[in-house]
Amino acid sequence: MSNSLLINLSFPRRRESRSFDTIMKNKRILLAYLQLILSLIIVGCTAVVGKLLTNSLPVFFSNGLSLIIASLIYLILLKVYKVNLSILTKKDYFVLFLIAFFGTFLYRILFFYGLKYTSASEAGIISSTLPAVFGITSFILLKEKVQSNQIKAIILSVIGILLINSNTDIALTELFTKIFGNFLIFLSVIMGALFSVLSKFLSKKVTPMIISSVSTFFSTLLLLPLFVYDGFYFNFSLLNFTGLMLILYYGIFVSVISFLLWFGGLTVVSMSTAGVLTSLIPITGIFLSFIILKETLNLYQIIGVIFIIISIFIISKENHSN
Repeated sequence: MSNSLLINLSFPRRRESRSFDTIMKNKRILLAYLQLILSLIIVGCTAVVGKLLTNSLPVFFSNGLSLIIASLIYLILLKVYKVNLSILTKKDYFVLFLIAFFGTFLYRILFFYGLKYTSASEAGIISSTLPAVFGITSFILLKEKVQSNQIKAIILSVIGILLINSNTDIALTELFTKIFGNFLIFLSVIMGALFSVLSKFLSKKVTPMIISSVSTFFSTLLLLPLFVYDGFYFNFSLLNFTGLMLILYYGIFVSVISFLLWFGGLTVVSMSTAGVLTSLIPITGIFLSFIILKETLNLYQIIGVIFIIISIFIISKENHSN
């Protein structure tokens, strides 16, 4: 009887322990989602910030300066938190270099030069194809199975991009210029997908701080010669307070805070789910384009947006069922 009483008394405790574990797990998941969402909102502002920067400062100079600022911040963070970089293997360093080369160096060049030839709102819309591009890159590099709904979403995204580039109200030369700009933005989207997919090849012991800091160091070194070249011919009297604030935004928020939040969230949330959340980037970008840059969309572009939104919905539904 005493044994029976002991069992009856201990059972609620085991259930209470499981309940506590569930609550803590849900909190970790919620925190990871909040990290990803905040990171994507910060990145979503880059279309407008980037457009303002390209209109006033050289591409390599502004990006190089922002990465130098970010690198200095990371050096301080590594010192304060006593991060041990000796845990990195040669493979990890190689993967981090690839993340820097594709995900930051090429991404920034393509994105900023694309903004020279297209609007911030269109750049935001094209960025919304990222979930579909995530599916393709995950299939190629991570060997993840591509579902039928993902294929449908990719086709709809392509149709949406074609519609966005369909505009009979502008001259042929201007149309080709805009298409070229949008093409560069789409290439930057591919680089953005590689940025996250490649991180899956790193060792499990590599922390978000290490990924963000080392990849930023590599990016700074890659961009440094171009930064020096731009700086040599740059008239520094053109660097006003607004331009400096925009560079600081890229250096602090985009290159440091969003990196740490993004890779921190990826330690808990799956890549496919994170890919769906990237739809926040165009929503933020388009909204700010309307508010700050006073940009508008024509009928073809609105229809293109609808196609891309449907593609995002299809992928999110697929991920939810999985």
